[in-house]
Amino acid sequence: MPAEEPGSHDFLSVRDVLREKSLQGVIDVRPDATVRSAADLMLSAGVGSLLVMDGLRLIGILTERDMVRTARDGSSPQETLVRDVRCCGWC
Repeated sequence: MPAEEPGSHDFLSVRDVLREKSLQGVIDVRPDATVRSAADLMLSAGVGSLLVMDGLRLIGILTERDMVRTARDGSSPQETLVRDVRCCGWC
């Protein structure tokens, strides 16, 4: 089998990933949920990130790393809302 050329990977679009996930179910959280409830949901679903949905509109993605950063900054996961979590600054 020939070696792959660097950068010649097939990438899926977000739409492709969501379409594939729809067979298993996409796990999402509302922006007004607490970070603690989002963490509980991640643990029970066995996932490392959640789609943040405002109704049918995707407004973000919450990751374990975002929650660690929130805790490191001194915010209370029981009081901080998902909508108030700030990403790493690349967004």
